[in-house]
Amino acid sequence: MRGHIAVKNARYYPVISIKDPATGKWKRKWLPGHKTKREAEKACAEAVTQANNGWLTLPSRETVDELCQAYLTITAPLRVRPVTLQSYRQMLKNHLISKIGAKPAAALTPDDLNSIMVSMVKTGRSATTARYLHRVVHRVLDDAVRKGKLTRNVADLADPPRAQPYEAKTWNEADLDHFLTAVASSEYASYFALMATTALTGGRRGEGLGTKWGDVDWNKDRPKLHIRRTVYKLDNGEWQIMPTKTKRSNRIIDIPFSLMLLLRRLKEQQEANAEWAGRQLSEDDFVFLRADGTLPDPRYVSKVFRRIVEQAGLPLIRLHDLRHTCATLLRKHGRSIEEISQALGHASEVVTATVYNHWKGNSRAVADTMDSILEEAEKNRNRGAFVRNTLEEGEGVECRPYRSRTCDTLIKRLGVIFRPRNPISNLIPAALFVE
Repeated sequence: MRGHIAVKNARYYPVISIKDPATGKWKRKWLPGHKTKREAEKACAEAVTQANNGWLTLPSRETVDELCQAYLTITAPLRVRPVTLQSYRQMLKNHLISKIGAKPAAALTPDDLNSIMVSMVKTGRSATTARYLHRVVHRVLDDAVRKGKLTRNVADLADPPRAQPYEAKTWNEADLDHFLTAVASSEYASYFALMATTALTGGRRGEGLGTKWGDVDWNKDRPKLHIRRTVYKLDNGEWQIMPTKTKRSNRIIDIPFSLMLLLRRLKEQQEANAEWAGRQLSEDDFVFLRADGTLPDPRYVSKVFRRIVEQAGLPLIRLHDLRHTCATLLRKHGRSIEEISQALGHASEVVTATVYNHWKGNSRAVADTMDSILEEAEKNRNRGAFVRNTLEEGEGVECRPYRSRTCDTLIKRLGVIFRPRNPISNLIPAALFVE
């Protein structure tokens, strides 16, 4: 086995000669270049040793595009969720393949990746997005190295931007109360129950859409909600009903009594609709369905949220920031990291502790605190529009002094929310007609 160093374009390339067992002829193989001759000589010596022992992996002739497509179609579908695979595909297509897709993968350098990430940040992309691209490319190249297509993973030598501390935008109690009031009185009142559930439990968008009636525990002393699944809609229109994001995300949480009343009334309306349509509402039916029996598009739900926020003149946040708002308010009112982590279904308490301080408390207090927060809203500019009346004894819930008022206003408002928009039948609530 022989080897030497070749110089090309101010770079030093190890070149080794390998004998073809089939023909007996010697073939030259160029290995990735180096900035210094010493580095090239070291790499050449290692390559000769590996070749003599039968360990040498020769670089693939695949382009960056071909390498990415192989990973996305063969490896990634076995390792990640469809929605994550979709994200990988978009990230690679928009930022890597579109720029250097035709370049041989073996010729890829750390500077190639660095220049792309610098360009992303300069054009307005966040450092987090650039780091995400680096992480995806690293997985693609790591897979290629593992399969013998490349000799090294150049992403190890790249320099992704520093991670920026994430500061979620959240609302205070007055903003939350104002938002819920605005949803109920807007043209999007049919989304009121979904928005309220997200805001008062801190659930993820997909978890809310994936909730079924069988997941609701109507215990009058301790109502609960079982988060079992999450729902996605891919770009091709295909729905994905998947297990929760992590094992801890599959959780049972106590819910505020106000939310229990809202869900109870919503179920009554859906039962009336089902009876009018000649069927029976099932425990396996999704809670937040459109009038035609289908789930609303998750991305459209986010658009609706943004429109309501803009119309209400509230500080602009994302739908997902309702989750952060819930956690922030719980922390502010004395709930512990353990309680918040359990309620939100974080992968670990370390994730929660990264953002929220430590407090002491108990699990039921998480749900009760949301009722208490809304009760205090009567002191703000909305005069407690979301919570105003005392819960009737007929509901069977024993009220404590600090939660003497509850979201009975929800029931009062539902008389408006569920008014029919046409004379077909009084059994069809207007809230179920999604524009």
